[in-house]
Amino acid sequence: MKKINYRYTIWIIVFLWIALIFSYSLKNAQISDGQSFFFVYILDDLLSLFDWHFSLDTLNHFVRKCAHFTEYAILGILILLAYQYQPLFKHHVLHFLFLAVPFIDETIQYFVPGRSAQLSDCLLDLSGMLTGFMVLAILSWLLIE
Repeated sequence: MKKINYRYTIWIIVFLWIALIFSYSLKNAQISDGQSFFFVYILDDLLSLFDWHFSLDTLNHFVRKCAHFTEYAILGILILLAYQYQPLFKHHVLHFLFLAVPFIDETIQYFVPGRSAQLSDCLLDLSGMLTGFMVLAILSWLLIE
């Protein structure tokens, strides 16, 4: 029986996650809003239980920004895991990934009908990535110590 080499698996997962992020950016505004509003209605129902009411546009904005932050926090975690377990790349390549992916993501959105590119989303994406990276780094440090 042939032994499977998992040496590069974590990096494959990183690049698949980046592809998933880009695939969301390739969806036009109508499809993207439809996906967001699925969660908006759930959030609206939950907030109604506490007698808190917000406009659907406000909730949509919140859901979309949380999605940006979360998908990039996961990317930050994956990049750190990949680097810890299989350091294929030098630090400057990791810096490039951190900077390039959010800007490429927003550039993709610029060319998709009904979508726009926003510097604020790039900064939100970067903060999500750094947060995921730092949370995992701190947890790893605490568990090793």
